[in-house]
Amino acid sequence: MHYIYIILFVYSAFISTAFSKNGDLYMHGEIVAEPCVLNLNSKYQIIDIGNVIKKTLYLHTRTIGYPFTIKLEECDTSLGNEVEISFLGDGDLMLPELLAINGTAKGIALGIETIDGENIKINKSILRKKLTDGKNIITINAYIQAYTTAIENNEIIDGNFTANLNLLINYP
Repeated sequence: MHYIYIILFVYSAFISTAFSKNGDLYMHGEIVAEPCVLNLNSKYQIIDIGNVIKKTLYLHTRTIGYPFTIKLEECDTSLGNEVEISFLGDGDLMLPELLAINGTAKGIALGIETIDGENIKINKSILRKKLTDGKNIITINAYIQAYTTAIENNEIIDGNFTANLNLLINYP
């Protein structure tokens, strides 16, 4: 998505320089003070789930949770005392509240939940947390869920998989 915007920006800049001799360019923006700074290590994470034993999925339908963290630093509660985090990505066709996977594995999707086991629905749920001054660490679990039909028909196919999850962080 960012790539498309970059191409359009460059293309429109090319057109304006190629077809006009002079003109005005108006820019606008806003400087805002957000309560926290997202730790750079939280921006881009790779969560290595490792090898998932197929028999585990047939017996328990899902794996244990694999934790990852979102670190908010330098939080100033005088600027805001709450954070809302939306989890965005491609929903799975069979389990639309979970993330679709890419790869050769079949019959599974990737879910996320709070450390208390509360499911976080992709593209629907908003996780709300109170902030404290300083550093705030929010721990989330990722897990692999098998399709019910894949379990019933013995159709879980082993192979590699990846999934992409985007975070939208808002300070209401």
